Amino acid sequence: MKHTKKALALLMVLVMSLSLLTVTAFAAGTGKIIIENATAGMEYKLYKVFDASYIGGTAGDTKPAGATYTIKSSDPWYSLVKASGSPFTLKEDPTITGTYIVSIAEGNQETAATWFQSVDASGLAATKTEKATNNTVTFEGLDQGYYYIKSGVGATVTLTHANETRTVIDKNQQPGWGTDPGDSTKPGGKFIKTGANGDGTEYGTLGTADIGGKLDYKIDIFSATNYQGDKMIKEYIIEDTESPAVFMHFSTIKVWVNGTELTKGWVEGVDETSGTSHAIGSSATPATSKENADWYVENADNADSKFSIHINWLKEDGTFKFDNNGKPNVIKITYEGVLKSKGVVYGDNGNVNTATLYVLPKDSTTRAQVGEPSEAKAVTYSGELFKYTTENGAKKPLAGAEFTITRTGETKPLAFYPSQAYAGVYYLATDENWNSEHVDHRDETKKESMKVTTLVTPADGMIIIRGLAGGEYTVTETKAPDGYNKLTAPIKLPLEQGGNATAGVKVTDVNKTLAANGSPLSTPAAFQNVHVKEIENNKGTVLPETGGIGTTLFITLGALAVIGTGLFLVTNKRISKENF
Repeated sequence: MKHTKKALALLMVLVMSLSLLTVTAFAAGTGKIIIENATAGMEYKLYKVFDASYIGGTAGDTKPAGATYTIKSSDPWYSLVKASGSPFTLKEDPTITGTYIVSIAEGNQETAATWFQSVDASGLAATKTEKATNNTVTFEGLDQGYYYIKSGVGATVTLTHANETRTVIDKNQQPGWGTDPGDSTKPGGKFIKTGANGDGTEYGTLGTADIGGKLDYKIDIFSATNYQGDKMIKEYIIEDTESPAVFMHFSTIKVWVNGTELTKGWVEGVDETSGTSHAIGSSATPATSKENADWYVENADNADSKFSIHINWLKEDGTFKFDNNGKPNVIKITYEGVLKSKGVVYGDNGNVNTATLYVLPKDSTTRAQVGEPSEAKAVTYSGELFKYTTENGAKKPLAGAEFTITRTGETKPLAFYPSQAYAGVYYLATDENWNSEHVDHRDETKKESMKVTTLVTPADGMIIIRGLAGGEYTVTETKAPDGYNKLTAPIKLPLEQGGNATAGVKVTDVNKTLAANGSPLSTPAAFQNVHVKEIENNKGTVLPETGGIGTTLFITLGALAVIGTGLFLVTNKRISKENF
Protein backbone atom coordinates (compact mmCIF):
# COMPACT_ATOMS: atom_id res chain seq x y z
CA MET A 1 0.00 0.00 0.00
CA LYS A 2 2.87 2.35 0.76
CA HIS A 3 4.25 1.89 -2.76
CA THR A 4 0.84 2.34 -4.28
CA LYS A 5 0.31 5.68 -2.53
CA LYS A 6 3.73 6.76 -3.65
CA ALA A 7 2.87 5.82 -7.19
CA LEU A 8 -0.22 7.98 -7.07
CA ALA A 9 1.82 11.01 -6.23
CA LEU A 10 4.91 10.57 -8.37
CA LEU A 11 4.39 9.45 -11.90
CA MET A 12 2.12 8.92 -14.81
CA VAL A 13 1.72 5.31 -15.59
CA LEU A 14 -0.71 2.51 -16.08
CA VAL A 15 0.64 -0.82 -15.00
CA MET A 16 -1.44 -3.84 -15.86
CA SER A 17 -0.29 -6.49 -13.38
CA LEU A 18 0.36 -9.89 -14.93
CA SER A 19 -1.60 -11.85 -12.38
CA LEU A 20 -4.68 -9.62 -12.29
CA LEU A 21 -4.80 -7.60 -15.45
CA THR A 22 -4.58 -10.23 -18.14
CA VAL A 23 -6.12 -9.44 -21.46
CA THR A 24 -9.34 -11.05 -22.61
CA ALA A 25 -9.42 -12.71 -26.00
CA PHE A 26 -10.40 -10.51 -28.86
CA ALA A 27 -9.67 -10.34 -32.53
CA ALA A 28 -6.51 -8.56 -33.60
CA GLY A 29 -6.94 -4.81 -33.74
CA THR A 30 -10.35 -4.73 -32.05
CA GLY A 31 -9.27 -3.95 -28.50
CA LYS A 32 -10.11 -0.67 -26.83
CA ILE A 33 -8.87 1.17 -23.73
CA ILE A 34 -10.96 4.05 -22.39
CA ILE A 35 -9.46 6.50 -19.89
CA GLU A 36 -12.02 8.22 -17.69
CA ASN A 37 -11.43 11.29 -15.56
CA ALA A 38 -8.86 12.49 -18.07
CA THR A 39 -7.58 16.06 -17.95
CA ALA A 40 -8.74 18.16 -20.87
CA GLY A 41 -5.85 19.33 -23.02
CA MET A 42 -3.47 16.70 -21.62
CA GLU A 43 -1.57 14.33 -23.93
CA TYR A 44 -1.76 10.61 -23.17
CA LYS A 45 0.75 8.11 -24.61
CA LEU A 46 0.04 4.38 -24.89
CA TYR A 47 2.94 1.90 -24.99
CA LYS A 48 2.62 -1.79 -25.80
CA VAL A 49 5.17 -3.61 -23.64
CA PHE A 50 4.32 -7.32 -24.15
CA ASP A 51 2.29 -9.40 -26.58
CA ALA A 52 -0.42 -11.58 -25.06
CA SER A 53 -1.93 -14.87 -26.04
CA TYR A 54 -4.12 -17.35 -24.23
CA ILE A 55 -5.70 -20.71 -24.30
CA GLY A 56 -9.35 -20.96 -23.42
CA GLY A 57 -11.63 -18.34 -21.99
CA THR A 58 -14.44 -16.37 -23.52
CA ALA A 59 -15.03 -12.71 -24.22
CA GLY A 60 -15.68 -10.90 -20.96
CA ASP A 61 -13.45 -13.09 -18.83
CA THR A 62 -11.40 -11.11 -16.34
CA LYS A 63 -8.68 -13.77 -16.25
CA PRO A 64 -8.55 -16.06 -19.28
CA ALA A 65 -7.12 -19.48 -18.73
CA GLY A 66 -3.57 -20.11 -19.87
CA ALA A 67 -2.66 -16.46 -20.50
CA THR A 68 0.89 -16.04 -21.80
CA TYR A 69 2.93 -12.86 -22.23
CA THR A 70 5.86 -12.66 -24.61
CA ILE A 71 8.41 -10.19 -25.88
CA LYS A 72 10.78 -10.39 -28.87
CA SER A 73 14.43 -9.51 -28.63
CA SER A 74 13.80 -6.99 -31.41
CA ASP A 75 11.08 -5.15 -29.43
CA PRO A 76 12.01 -1.69 -28.11
CA TRP A 77 11.15 -2.67 -24.52
CA TYR A 78 13.32 -5.79 -24.52
CA SER A 79 16.55 -4.25 -23.20
CA LEU A 80 14.68 -2.42 -20.42
CA VAL A 81 12.75 -5.49 -19.32
CA LYS A 82 15.90 -7.64 -19.42
CA ALA A 83 18.03 -5.14 -17.46
CA SER A 84 19.04 -5.59 -13.85
CA GLY A 85 16.37 -4.25 -11.51
CA SER A 86 13.48 -5.31 -13.70
CA PRO A 87 10.81 -7.24 -11.77
CA PHE A 88 10.17 -9.46 -14.81
CA THR A 89 11.77 -12.78 -15.60
CA LEU A 90 12.45 -13.75 -19.23
CA LYS A 91 12.67 -17.34 -20.46
CA GLU A 92 13.48 -18.08 -24.06
CA ASP A 93 10.64 -19.73 -25.97
CA PRO A 94 12.05 -22.99 -27.39
CA THR A 95 9.53 -22.94 -30.26
CA ILE A 96 10.10 -19.38 -31.54
CA THR A 97 13.57 -18.00 -32.06
CA GLY A 98 14.20 -14.62 -30.45
CA THR A 99 11.00 -14.74 -28.39
CA TYR A 100 10.89 -14.77 -24.60
CA ILE A 101 8.10 -15.75 -22.21
CA VAL A 102 7.54 -13.11 -19.52
CA SER A 103 6.68 -13.86 -15.92
CA ILE A 104 6.63 -12.05 -12.60
CA ALA A 105 6.83 -13.45 -9.10
CA GLU A 106 3.57 -13.63 -7.16
CA GLY A 107 3.07 -10.49 -5.10
CA ASN A 108 5.46 -8.39 -7.17
CA GLN A 109 2.80 -6.35 -8.92
CA GLU A 110 3.53 -3.26 -6.82
CA THR A 111 7.22 -3.75 -7.56
CA ALA A 112 6.33 -3.71 -11.23
CA ALA A 113 4.42 -0.46 -10.77
CA THR A 114 7.39 1.14 -9.06
CA TRP A 115 9.71 -0.10 -11.78
CA PHE A 116 7.59 1.39 -14.56
CA GLN A 117 7.70 4.72 -12.75
CA SER A 118 11.48 4.70 -12.65
CA VAL A 119 12.15 3.49 -16.19
CA ASP A 120 13.17 6.03 -18.82
CA ALA A 121 10.93 5.49 -21.84
CA SER A 122 11.65 8.86 -23.40
CA GLY A 123 13.51 7.27 -26.30
CA LEU A 124 10.71 4.84 -27.14
CA ALA A 125 8.00 5.57 -29.65
CA ALA A 126 4.46 5.41 -28.29
CA THR A 127 2.10 2.91 -29.84
CA LYS A 128 -0.63 5.54 -29.88
CA THR A 129 -0.96 9.14 -28.68
CA GLU A 130 -4.21 10.91 -27.91
CA LYS A 131 -4.94 14.39 -26.60
CA ALA A 132 -7.90 14.70 -24.25
CA THR A 133 -10.59 17.08 -25.49
CA ASN A 134 -12.83 16.37 -22.50
CA ASN A 135 -12.73 13.97 -19.56
CA THR A 136 -12.50 10.81 -21.70
CA VAL A 137 -9.67 9.47 -23.88
CA THR A 138 -10.14 6.38 -26.08
CA PHE A 139 -7.45 4.21 -27.66
CA GLU A 140 -8.95 1.93 -30.35
CA GLY A 141 -7.69 -0.72 -32.76
CA LEU A 142 -5.46 -2.42 -30.20
CA ASP A 143 -3.99 -5.90 -30.33
CA GLN A 144 -4.14 -7.98 -27.16
CA GLY A 145 -1.20 -7.21 -25.00
CA TYR A 146 0.24 -5.65 -21.89
CA TYR A 147 0.13 -1.84 -22.06
CA TYR A 148 1.26 1.09 -20.04
CA ILE A 149 -0.07 4.63 -20.32
CA LYS A 150 1.84 7.79 -19.61
CA SER A 151 0.46 11.31 -19.25
CA GLY A 152 2.08 14.65 -18.60
CA VAL A 153 0.44 15.24 -15.25
CA GLY A 154 2.31 13.07 -12.86
CA ALA A 155 -0.11 10.53 -11.44
CA THR A 156 -0.84 6.87 -11.91
CA VAL A 157 -3.67 5.64 -14.06
CA THR A 158 -5.03 2.30 -12.88
CA LEU A 159 -7.08 -0.39 -14.60
CA THR A 160 -10.40 -1.25 -13.06
CA HIS A 161 -11.26 -4.39 -15.04
CA ALA A 162 -10.04 -6.57 -17.87
CA ASN A 163 -12.34 -6.87 -20.81
CA GLU A 164 -12.36 -6.52 -24.57
CA THR A 165 -13.06 -2.88 -23.85
CA ARG A 166 -11.00 -1.84 -20.89
CA THR A 167 -11.87 1.23 -18.80
CA VAL A 168 -9.20 2.80 -16.63
CA ILE A 169 -9.39 5.70 -14.25
CA ASP A 170 -6.83 8.46 -14.53
CA LYS A 171 -5.77 9.19 -10.98
CA ASN A 172 -4.04 12.44 -11.76
CA GLN A 173 -7.01 14.57 -10.70
CA GLN A 174 -6.82 14.36 -6.94
CA PRO A 175 -9.45 16.37 -5.01
CA GLY A 176 -8.34 19.33 -2.92
CA TRP A 177 -8.58 23.10 -2.46
CA GLY A 178 -6.56 23.61 -5.64
CA THR A 179 -5.79 26.99 -7.19
CA ASP A 180 -7.87 29.36 -9.28
CA PRO A 181 -7.82 28.11 -12.91
CA GLY A 182 -7.56 31.72 -14.04
CA ASP A 183 -4.86 32.71 -11.56
CA SER A 184 -2.58 30.04 -10.12
CA THR A 185 -1.40 32.44 -7.39
CA LYS A 186 -4.85 32.34 -5.75
CA PRO A 187 -5.34 29.23 -3.63
CA GLY A 188 -8.64 27.71 -2.65
CA GLY A 189 -9.86 27.61 0.94
CA LYS A 190 -11.94 29.71 3.30
CA PHE A 191 -11.98 33.50 3.07
CA ILE A 192 -13.75 36.52 4.58
CA LYS A 193 -14.59 39.94 3.16
CA THR A 194 -11.84 42.31 4.13
CA GLY A 195 -14.01 45.43 4.43
CA ALA A 196 -15.49 46.42 7.79
CA ASN A 197 -18.85 44.80 8.55
CA GLY A 198 -18.98 42.91 5.26
CA ASP A 199 -18.40 45.95 3.06
CA GLY A 200 -16.60 45.77 -0.25
CA THR A 201 -15.99 42.91 -2.63
CA GLU A 202 -12.47 41.77 -1.79
CA TYR A 203 -11.88 38.56 0.13
CA GLY A 204 -8.88 37.55 2.20
CA THR A 205 -7.98 35.67 5.34
CA LEU A 206 -8.60 38.68 7.61
CA GLY A 207 -11.85 40.60 8.04
CA THR A 208 -13.09 43.04 10.66
CA ALA A 209 -16.41 43.99 12.20
CA ASP A 210 -18.09 45.82 15.02
CA ILE A 211 -19.68 43.69 17.69
CA GLY A 212 -22.99 42.86 16.03
CA GLY A 213 -21.52 43.51 12.58
CA LYS A 214 -21.94 41.27 9.54
CA LEU A 215 -19.30 38.78 8.44
CA ASP A 216 -19.28 37.55 4.83
CA TYR A 217 -17.52 34.22 4.25
CA LYS A 218 -16.55 32.42 1.05
CA ILE A 219 -15.17 28.93 0.38
CA ASP A 220 -13.43 28.13 -2.92
CA ILE A 221 -12.67 24.55 -4.00
CA PHE A 222 -10.89 24.62 -7.34
CA SER A 223 -10.03 20.93 -7.60
CA ALA A 224 -13.35 19.15 -7.09
CA THR A 225 -12.60 16.00 -9.09
CA ASN A 226 -15.00 13.13 -9.65
CA TYR A 227 -12.58 10.53 -8.36
CA GLN A 228 -10.21 10.14 -5.47
CA GLY A 229 -7.71 7.76 -6.98
CA ASP A 230 -9.93 5.15 -8.62
CA LYS A 231 -12.81 5.67 -6.18
CA MET A 232 -15.88 7.58 -7.27
CA ILE A 233 -16.72 10.50 -4.99
CA LYS A 234 -20.24 10.45 -3.57
CA GLU A 235 -20.13 13.65 -1.49
CA TYR A 236 -17.98 16.67 -0.89
CA ILE A 237 -18.10 17.73 2.76
CA ILE A 238 -16.90 21.02 4.23
CA GLU A 239 -16.78 21.00 8.00
CA ASP A 240 -16.73 24.47 9.50
CA THR A 241 -15.44 24.97 13.02
CA GLU A 242 -16.68 28.33 14.26
CA SER A 243 -15.28 30.74 16.78
CA PRO A 244 -17.61 30.91 19.82
CA ALA A 245 -18.13 34.58 18.97
CA VAL A 246 -19.40 33.90 15.42
CA PHE A 247 -23.05 33.06 14.80
CA MET A 248 -23.83 31.64 11.36
CA HIS A 249 -27.01 32.37 9.40
CA PHE A 250 -27.57 29.09 7.57
CA SER A 251 -30.43 30.50 5.52
CA THR A 252 -27.84 32.63 3.68
CA ILE A 253 -25.81 29.66 2.38
CA LYS A 254 -25.43 29.51 -1.40
CA VAL A 255 -23.57 26.86 -3.39
CA TRP A 256 -22.30 27.00 -6.98
CA VAL A 257 -20.63 24.30 -9.08
CA ASN A 258 -18.89 25.41 -12.27
CA GLY A 259 -20.63 28.78 -12.03
CA THR A 260 -24.18 27.38 -11.75
CA GLU A 261 -26.02 27.85 -8.47
CA LEU A 262 -27.42 24.73 -6.82
CA THR A 263 -30.86 25.85 -5.72
CA LYS A 264 -32.13 22.82 -3.78
CA GLY A 265 -30.74 22.96 -0.26
CA TRP A 266 -31.73 21.26 2.99
CA VAL A 267 -31.00 22.10 6.60
CA GLU A 268 -30.80 19.15 8.97
CA GLY A 269 -31.56 20.22 12.51
CA VAL A 270 -32.36 23.60 14.03
CA ASP A 271 -31.33 26.98 12.70
CA GLU A 272 -32.40 30.58 13.24
CA THR A 273 -35.46 30.31 10.98
CA SER A 274 -37.04 26.98 11.91
CA GLY A 275 -37.15 24.42 14.64
CA THR A 276 -37.21 21.49 12.25
CA SER A 277 -35.36 20.25 9.20
CA HIS A 278 -36.49 22.16 6.14
CA ALA A 279 -35.70 23.15 2.58
CA ILE A 280 -33.65 26.24 1.78
CA GLY A 281 -32.50 27.77 -1.46
CA SER A 282 -34.38 29.22 -4.40
CA SER A 283 -35.66 26.16 -6.22
CA ALA A 284 -39.18 26.04 -7.63
CA THR A 285 -39.22 22.38 -6.57
CA PRO A 286 -37.54 22.45 -3.15
CA ALA A 287 -35.87 19.47 -1.59
CA THR A 288 -37.93 17.23 0.64
CA SER A 289 -34.98 15.51 2.30
CA LYS A 290 -31.22 15.67 2.34
CA GLU A 291 -31.08 12.73 -0.08
CA ASN A 292 -32.81 14.59 -2.91
CA ALA A 293 -31.20 17.95 -2.20
CA ASP A 294 -28.29 19.34 -4.19
CA TRP A 295 -26.63 20.11 -0.87
CA TYR A 296 -27.53 19.95 2.79
CA VAL A 297 -26.34 21.23 6.15
CA GLU A 298 -25.87 19.10 9.25
CA ASN A 299 -25.70 20.32 12.83
CA ALA A 300 -27.19 23.69 11.96
CA ASP A 301 -27.88 24.88 15.47
CA ASN A 302 -24.74 26.90 16.31
CA ALA A 303 -24.62 24.83 19.49
CA ASP A 304 -21.22 23.20 19.40
CA SER A 305 -19.45 25.69 17.12
CA LYS A 306 -19.31 23.17 14.29
CA PHE A 307 -21.46 22.44 11.23
CA SER A 308 -20.94 20.73 7.89
CA ILE A 309 -22.07 21.39 4.32
CA HIS A 310 -22.55 18.28 2.16
CA ILE A 311 -22.72 18.46 -1.64
CA ASN A 312 -24.31 15.40 -3.25
CA TRP A 313 -21.97 14.48 -6.11
CA LEU A 314 -23.77 11.54 -7.75
CA LYS A 315 -27.12 11.16 -9.47
CA GLU A 316 -29.58 8.50 -8.36
CA ASP A 317 -28.33 6.22 -11.12
CA GLY A 318 -24.78 6.42 -9.73
CA THR A 319 -23.36 8.67 -12.45
CA PHE A 320 -21.74 12.03 -11.83
CA LYS A 321 -23.82 15.18 -11.64
CA PHE A 322 -21.07 17.51 -12.78
CA ASP A 323 -18.70 17.69 -15.75
CA ASN A 324 -16.37 20.62 -16.36
CA ASN A 325 -15.28 19.46 -19.83
CA GLY A 326 -12.51 17.28 -18.47
CA LYS A 327 -11.19 19.86 -16.03
CA PRO A 328 -11.60 19.68 -12.26
CA ASN A 329 -14.93 21.07 -11.10
CA VAL A 330 -15.06 24.35 -9.20
CA ILE A 331 -17.17 24.74 -6.05
CA LYS A 332 -17.99 28.10 -4.51
CA ILE A 333 -19.90 28.55 -1.24
CA THR A 334 -20.93 31.81 0.42
CA TYR A 335 -22.70 32.53 3.69
CA GLU A 336 -23.07 35.20 6.35
CA GLY A 337 -22.48 35.38 10.07
CA VAL A 338 -22.56 37.95 12.85
CA LEU A 339 -19.90 38.78 15.43
CA LYS A 340 -21.28 38.24 18.93
CA SER A 341 -20.16 39.83 22.19
CA LYS A 342 -20.15 36.60 24.18
CA GLY A 343 -16.89 34.73 23.78
CA VAL A 344 -15.33 37.41 21.56
CA VAL A 345 -11.57 37.85 21.41
CA TYR A 346 -10.52 41.47 21.04
CA GLY A 347 -7.41 42.49 19.18
CA ASP A 348 -5.10 40.97 16.63
CA ASN A 349 -5.54 37.34 17.68
CA GLY A 350 -9.04 37.56 16.30
CA ASN A 351 -11.92 35.11 16.09
CA VAL A 352 -10.91 32.22 13.85
CA ASN A 353 -13.19 30.04 11.72
CA THR A 354 -11.69 26.90 10.20
CA ALA A 355 -12.92 24.95 7.16
CA THR A 356 -11.81 21.33 6.64
CA LEU A 357 -12.41 19.56 3.33
CA TYR A 358 -13.49 15.91 3.14
CA VAL A 359 -14.70 13.53 0.44
CA LEU A 360 -16.97 10.53 0.92
CA PRO A 361 -16.24 7.75 -1.62
CA LYS A 362 -19.06 5.76 -3.15
CA ASP A 363 -19.98 2.61 -1.22
CA SER A 364 -18.19 3.90 1.87
CA THR A 365 -19.29 5.34 5.19
CA THR A 366 -15.88 6.75 6.05
CA ARG A 367 -15.00 10.23 4.85
CA ALA A 368 -11.43 11.13 3.98
CA GLN A 369 -9.81 14.48 4.74
CA VAL A 370 -8.27 16.26 1.77
CA GLY A 371 -5.48 18.76 2.30
CA GLU A 372 -4.97 20.97 5.31
CA PRO A 373 -7.69 23.02 7.06
CA SER A 374 -8.15 26.60 5.88
CA GLU A 375 -8.65 29.54 8.26
CA ALA A 376 -10.31 32.95 8.09
CA LYS A 377 -10.11 35.43 10.96
CA ALA A 378 -12.55 38.15 12.08
CA VAL A 379 -11.06 40.86 14.29
CA THR A 380 -12.66 43.54 16.44
CA TYR A 381 -10.90 46.03 18.65
CA SER A 382 -10.79 47.88 21.93
CA GLY A 383 -9.51 51.42 22.27
CA GLU A 384 -8.44 53.25 25.40
CA LEU A 385 -8.26 56.98 26.00
CA PHE A 386 -6.11 57.88 29.01
CA LYS A 387 -6.65 61.47 30.19
CA TYR A 388 -3.91 62.91 32.39
CA THR A 389 -1.92 65.93 33.40
CA THR A 390 1.71 66.07 34.44
CA GLU A 391 2.61 67.06 37.99
CA ASN A 392 6.11 66.85 39.41
CA GLY A 393 7.16 64.77 36.40
CA ALA A 394 4.43 62.15 36.95
CA LYS A 395 1.20 61.45 35.04
CA LYS A 396 -1.91 62.25 37.08
CA PRO A 397 -5.28 60.85 35.84
CA LEU A 398 -7.99 63.41 35.14
CA ALA A 399 -11.69 62.80 35.68
CA GLY A 400 -14.49 64.67 33.99
CA ALA A 401 -13.06 65.02 30.48
CA GLU A 402 -15.71 64.53 27.79
CA PHE A 403 -15.19 63.09 24.29
CA THR A 404 -17.03 62.08 21.15
CA ILE A 405 -15.81 59.45 18.69
CA THR A 406 -16.55 59.27 14.97
CA ARG A 407 -15.34 57.02 12.20
CA THR A 408 -12.87 59.05 10.19
CA GLY A 409 -14.65 60.43 7.14
CA GLU A 410 -18.02 60.53 8.92
CA THR A 411 -19.57 63.38 10.89
CA LYS A 412 -22.09 61.68 13.17
CA PRO A 413 -20.63 60.61 16.52
CA LEU A 414 -20.92 56.93 17.40
CA ALA A 415 -23.38 55.90 20.10
CA PHE A 416 -22.36 53.64 23.00
CA TYR A 417 -23.88 51.74 25.91
CA PRO A 418 -22.10 52.42 29.22
CA SER A 419 -21.02 49.29 31.06
CA GLN A 420 -23.16 48.53 34.10
CA ALA A 421 -20.18 47.04 35.92
CA TYR A 422 -17.15 49.19 35.15
CA ALA A 423 -16.88 52.96 35.19
CA GLY A 424 -15.49 54.38 31.96
CA VAL A 425 -16.12 51.24 29.87
CA TYR A 426 -18.36 51.74 26.82
CA TYR A 427 -19.75 49.25 24.31
CA LEU A 428 -20.75 50.22 20.80
CA ALA A 429 -24.54 50.63 20.76
CA THR A 430 -25.61 47.59 18.71
CA ASP A 431 -28.38 45.08 19.31
CA GLU A 432 -25.77 42.45 20.05
CA ASN A 433 -24.19 44.54 22.82
CA TRP A 434 -27.60 45.48 24.21
CA ASN A 435 -28.29 41.80 24.72
CA SER A 436 -24.90 41.12 26.30
CA GLU A 437 -24.03 40.68 29.93
CA HIS A 438 -22.29 44.07 29.94
CA VAL A 439 -25.43 46.16 29.58
CA ASP A 440 -28.60 46.28 31.68
CA HIS A 441 -30.97 45.02 29.00
CA ARG A 442 -33.76 43.87 31.28
CA ASP A 443 -35.90 46.88 30.45
CA GLU A 444 -36.40 47.13 26.67
CA THR A 445 -37.80 50.65 27.06
CA LYS A 446 -34.33 51.86 28.03
CA LYS A 447 -32.72 50.62 24.86
CA GLU A 448 -32.62 54.05 23.23
CA SER A 449 -32.38 56.22 26.32
CA MET A 450 -29.25 54.41 27.54
CA LYS A 451 -27.34 55.31 24.40
CA VAL A 452 -24.74 58.05 24.83
CA THR A 453 -22.52 59.86 22.37
CA THR A 454 -20.53 61.72 25.05
CA LEU A 455 -17.95 59.61 26.89
CA VAL A 456 -16.72 60.85 30.30
CA THR A 457 -13.46 59.88 32.01
CA PRO A 458 -13.88 58.41 35.53
CA ALA A 459 -11.47 58.83 38.44
CA ASP A 460 -8.76 56.71 36.82
CA GLY A 461 -8.81 58.93 33.72
CA MET A 462 -9.49 56.01 31.39
CA ILE A 463 -12.19 55.44 28.81
CA ILE A 464 -12.25 51.96 27.29
CA ILE A 465 -14.20 51.51 24.06
CA ARG A 466 -15.17 47.94 23.15
CA GLY A 467 -16.17 46.27 19.91
CA LEU A 468 -15.14 48.55 17.04
CA ALA A 469 -14.22 47.33 13.58
CA GLY A 470 -10.72 48.02 12.41
CA GLY A 471 -10.10 51.44 10.92
CA GLU A 472 -9.25 55.00 11.91
CA TYR A 473 -11.37 56.95 14.35
CA THR A 474 -11.49 60.65 15.22
CA VAL A 475 -11.55 61.59 18.91
CA THR A 476 -12.82 65.08 19.81
CA GLU A 477 -12.58 66.52 23.31
CA THR A 478 -15.79 68.48 23.88
CA LYS A 479 -15.14 69.47 27.51
CA ALA A 480 -11.98 69.52 29.60
CA PRO A 481 -11.93 68.90 33.36
CA ASP A 482 -12.52 72.04 35.39
CA GLY A 483 -9.42 74.19 35.52
CA TYR A 484 -7.76 72.51 32.54
CA ASN A 485 -7.42 73.46 28.89
CA LYS A 486 -9.40 71.60 26.25
CA LEU A 487 -7.65 70.17 23.20
CA THR A 488 -7.67 72.64 20.37
CA ALA A 489 -8.01 70.00 17.62
CA PRO A 490 -9.30 66.40 17.26
CA ILE A 491 -6.88 63.48 17.44
CA LYS A 492 -6.78 60.15 15.57
CA LEU A 493 -7.19 56.70 17.07
CA PRO A 494 -6.16 54.00 14.57
CA LEU A 495 -7.41 50.48 15.32
CA GLU A 496 -5.71 48.13 12.91
CA GLN A 497 -4.04 44.73 12.60
CA GLY A 498 -0.49 45.05 13.81
CA GLY A 499 -0.83 48.81 14.02
CA ASN A 500 0.00 51.30 16.74
CA ALA A 501 -2.43 53.37 18.69
CA THR A 502 0.13 56.16 18.95
CA ALA A 503 3.35 56.62 17.08
CA GLY A 504 5.61 53.83 18.21
CA VAL A 505 3.33 52.78 21.06
CA LYS A 506 1.03 49.81 21.28
CA VAL A 507 -0.13 48.30 24.56
CA THR A 508 -1.17 44.67 24.07
CA ASP A 509 -1.79 43.98 27.73
CA VAL A 510 -3.61 46.87 29.32
CA ASN A 511 -3.71 45.23 32.75
CA LYS A 512 -0.49 46.92 33.83
CA THR A 513 -1.80 50.31 32.81
CA LEU A 514 -5.10 49.66 34.54
CA ALA A 515 -3.40 48.60 37.76
CA ALA A 516 -1.04 51.56 37.71
CA ASN A 517 -3.98 53.92 37.56
CA GLY A 518 -6.14 52.26 40.15
CA SER A 519 -8.68 50.74 37.81
CA PRO A 520 -11.88 49.48 39.46
CA LEU A 521 -12.01 46.49 37.06
CA SER A 522 -12.38 43.23 38.93
CA THR A 523 -11.75 41.04 35.88
CA PRO A 524 -8.89 42.75 34.05
CA ALA A 525 -8.09 39.64 32.00
CA ALA A 526 -11.15 40.36 29.90
CA PHE A 527 -9.76 43.75 28.96
CA GLN A 528 -6.59 42.90 27.09
CA ASN A 529 -5.34 43.80 23.62
CA VAL A 530 -6.30 47.45 23.84
CA HIS A 531 -4.98 50.22 21.60
CA VAL A 532 -4.08 53.13 23.89
CA LYS A 533 -4.13 56.85 23.15
CA GLU A 534 -2.75 59.09 25.90
CA ILE A 535 -4.17 62.61 26.03
CA GLU A 536 -2.62 65.35 28.18
CA ASN A 537 -4.42 68.42 29.55
CA ASN A 538 -2.66 71.32 31.24
CA LYS A 539 -3.58 74.35 33.30
CA GLY A 540 -2.71 77.95 32.54
CA THR A 541 -3.36 80.49 29.81
CA VAL A 542 -3.59 79.10 26.36
CA LEU A 543 -1.66 81.07 23.79
CA PRO A 544 -3.14 81.19 20.31
CA GLU A 545 -1.66 78.73 17.82
CA THR A 546 1.42 79.80 15.88
CA GLY A 547 0.44 81.09 12.48
CA GLY A 548 -3.18 81.60 13.47
CA ILE A 549 -5.21 84.80 13.50
CA GLY A 550 -4.50 85.16 17.19
CA THR A 551 -0.80 85.26 16.53
CA THR A 552 -1.29 87.93 13.93
CA LEU A 553 -3.42 89.95 16.30
CA PHE A 554 -0.86 89.49 19.08
CA ILE A 555 1.96 90.62 16.84
CA THR A 556 -0.07 93.57 15.56
CA LEU A 557 -0.94 94.71 19.04
CA GLY A 558 2.66 94.31 20.06
CA ALA A 559 3.82 96.39 17.14
CA LEU A 560 1.32 99.10 17.95
CA ALA A 561 2.55 99.11 21.51
CA VAL A 562 6.11 99.57 20.35
CA ILE A 563 5.13 102.36 17.99
CA GLY A 564 3.10 104.03 20.71
CA THR A 565 6.00 103.91 23.11
CA GLY A 566 8.25 105.44 20.50
CA LEU A 567 5.85 108.28 19.82
CA PHE A 568 5.53 108.93 23.51
CA LEU A 569 9.27 109.21 23.94
CA VAL A 570 9.67 111.51 20.95
CA THR A 571 6.85 113.76 22.06
CA ASN A 572 8.06 113.83 25.62
CA LYS A 573 11.54 114.76 24.45
CA ARG A 574 10.19 117.64 22.42
CA ILE A 575 8.19 118.90 25.35
CA SER A 576 11.22 118.68 27.55
CA LYS A 577 13.28 120.64 25.11
CA GLU A 578 10.66 123.34 24.93
CA ASN A 579 10.59 123.59 28.73
CA PHE A 580 14.31 124.23 28.94
